Amino acid sequence: MVTAYALAFGGFLLLGGRLADLFGQRRLFLAGLMLFILASFAGGLAPFQLWLIAARAAQGLGAALVAPTVLSLIMTLFTEESERNSALGIFGAIDASGFSAGVLFGGLLTNAWGWRWVLFVNVPIGIAVMIFAPFFLPKGQRVRKRLDIIGALIVTIAFTLLVFVLSTVNTSAWDWFIPTGLVMTAFLLLVVFLLIECRIPDPLIHLGIFRRRSFTGAILLAATLGASSGTVLFVLTLYMQEILHYSPLQTGLAFLPLGLIVVITATRIPKVIARFGRKTSLVGGPILLMAGMLLLSRISVTGTFLKDILPGELLFGMGVGTMIVAATSAVTSGVRKDEQGTASGLFNTAQQIGLAIGLALAVAIETAQTTVLVASRPAISLVDGFDAALLAAAVLAVLAIMIGAFVFRRADTNQ
Repeated sequence: MVTAYALAFGGFLLLGGRLADLFGQRRLFLAGLMLFILASFAGGLAPFQLWLIAARAAQGLGAALVAPTVLSLIMTLFTEESERNSALGIFGAIDASGFSAGVLFGGLLTNAWGWRWVLFVNVPIGIAVMIFAPFFLPKGQRVRKRLDIIGALIVTIAFTLLVFVLSTVNTSAWDWFIPTGLVMTAFLLLVVFLLIECRIPDPLIHLGIFRRRSFTGAILLAATLGASSGTVLFVLTLYMQEILHYSPLQTGLAFLPLGLIVVITATRIPKVIARFGRKTSLVGGPILLMAGMLLLSRISVTGTFLKDILPGELLFGMGVGTMIVAATSAVTSGVRKDEQGTASGLFNTAQQIGLAIGLALAVAIETAQTTVLVASRPAISLVDGFDAALLAAAVLAVLAIMIGAFVFRRADTNQ
């Protein structure tokens, strides 16, 4: 069920962004939201498993239409730099804190009324947004360009294959050559896609957009942020439930400080960007991320929330809040109006692919480390595996620091 959502969401993000550019952000936002509402309602009514999996896939498709349009709408609605950065701060705070809120309220709904209400709750919220959205969102103009259908189909299949392999490689009984073959197929499709984009007048992606160092750097940072965040959330969830024996509700409450610090940081970072430029945040954010993960990598079998989790969780949350605002600001700044959706789709896709890669690596490293020691000391071996996965994620943060320091020019990010 999780993979069905991830496949549809990750595979169709880029197409959703381009459709927003061609047919208007508000139109795609409302269409995607309607699909998400209907899929949530259908999933809540699911009489059997296959129905529920199909509903989750439809949810992912709806989300893939909505996610890129949200970011591009912000860029359209807020044209002044300071207002735009403030809006991005609010967007980043809500976006990054959604996990902890979802875990907490999902646990409450499940305990009170059952799992179906985790899906049903989306319906009244979505309807309320659909009622009020037309009063606040501009209509937008339809762009008279042809949709690159062949390119869209190829890149969607490629990204879907990548997300599928990365989401299932650690839980499947395949021989190594099957996922390897699928990954090679995905990369071959991406090469074909790039060749097509170079030769048609109205491509899905104008490849010249990657000549902007700030755009390319922001895409790379989105991938490293997704990989690091996925690893930390995965490891901490297992650690709290398997080692500290927290209930799902207690786990959700333990993530609340992370959500709160992300909100606080993301809403304050626009002032830092206005005063010191984006480059300071694009380097400082990964440093905070790395420091938080290094602290968290010291978790132990006899650990406690206050000693082992909270300090690292707060530093990590500050890094996430800083990076998500600075990177979203950099990825859309200077992009043509008719490419805002595409840029947003690429940014979201990079995060999703990074998340899948991070989770796959975390599971592989944790499993390998645990297998070595599990026979003699099972609990300690689990924690050793968690520590190894967190240290690997810290290495990704080092890569993000290098991207922030050397890819971005100060002149490009001092806005």
